[in-house]
Amino acid sequence: MLKNNRHLQDASSGPPDYHDDYLLTAREVAAILRVSERWVRDHTTRRSPKIRAIKLGPLVRYIWGDVKAFMAGLSTDPPSHPPR
Repeated sequence: MLKNNRHLQDASSGPPDYHDDYLLTAREVAAILRVSERWVRDHTTRRSPKIRAIKLGPLVRYIWGDVKAFMAGLSTDPPSHPPR
């Protein structure tokens, strides 16, 4: 159903090169993150980890800079102590 979405790159080529203020739909965010739209919407309404979104009337949009910040916050750091 993603008609004429040439701005969505193949996920294997890495994240898209959008300006940080670019607005995305849940479908576009899901395609970039390789998750379902339901997963994106769930992470919009939960407490943590939460993807920030804005409402434009009945529409919900995601700011690319916020999506990138969300992804950066999910990165796993190596443990501070050696495993036992």
